[in-house]
Amino acid sequence: MDMDDMVRMMMGGGGMGGMGGMGGMGGGPRRQRKGKDVGIAFPVSLEDLYTGKTANVPRDKVILCPQCKGSGSSKPGQSATCQQCRGQGARIMMRQIGPGMMQQMQVPCEACNGRGSALKDADKCKSCFGSCTKQVEQPLTVRIEPGMEHDDQI
Repeated sequence: MDMDDMVRMMMGGGGMGGMGGMGGMGGGPRRQRKGKDVGIAFPVSLEDLYTGKTANVPRDKVILCPQCKGSGSSKPGQSATCQQCRGQGARIMMRQIGPGMMQQMQVPCEACNGRGSALKDADKCKSCFGSCTKQVEQPLTVRIEPGMEHDDQI
């Protein structure tokens, strides 16, 4: 989560885009969410640093399930409202923090993992088993430029 995401959450989704002075929070263009940056250590010989090289780095990537298109269901429109959170995706939990003092906090629902909908085991996708995502191995092609130094980042 970066600073723009935190401000967007505090201000109700407006973000920093299109903010003229300190006036109103303009909508601005919505930025597409991207995954976190990944660091992969890749051993390179001294010869490769001097001459350059193109290499394939193995990596695992989490993608939406291609079979169910991220719905988690084997049949389209098969999800049902979660019974524990009633479709909200979160539950209110009360916790006593002292004599006569209670703390109320909102926690993600454990039954539906915060999605608000649950699937029967028979209706879950056979490829991702209802998780909506799948981990695939997708190699990354990296170009090592001639003259790069030790610990350079690409």
